[in-house]
Amino acid sequence: MINSTRYAAAARKNLGYSLKLARAGSSLLQKDAAELSGVARCRISNYERGAQIPSWGNLNRLISVYNLSAAEVSVIKSKWSEAYNNLQYCRQK
Repeated sequence: MINSTRYAAAARKNLGYSLKLARAGSSLLQKDAAELSGVARCRISNYERGAQIPSWGNLNRLISVYNLSAAEVSVIKSKWSEAYNNLQYCRQK
């Protein structure tokens, strides 16, 4: 259980770091991303720190304002799937 919990936390942080890089690459502050996407700034902060996993809807809202390439979107969605699946696995234990 400890290893799966640590792995899940690492997956969340990996996703969060990717979201932070995507936002920064679009030259947006968290405040700007919140206004454009409709996702609360405090949630964006939580996502980027790896404290929370965004819902699929919020993930897509953020991606839509970050002006990412198809390859970048694919990588972020893959990381989201990994983080989400790890969370579900930990909840089942």
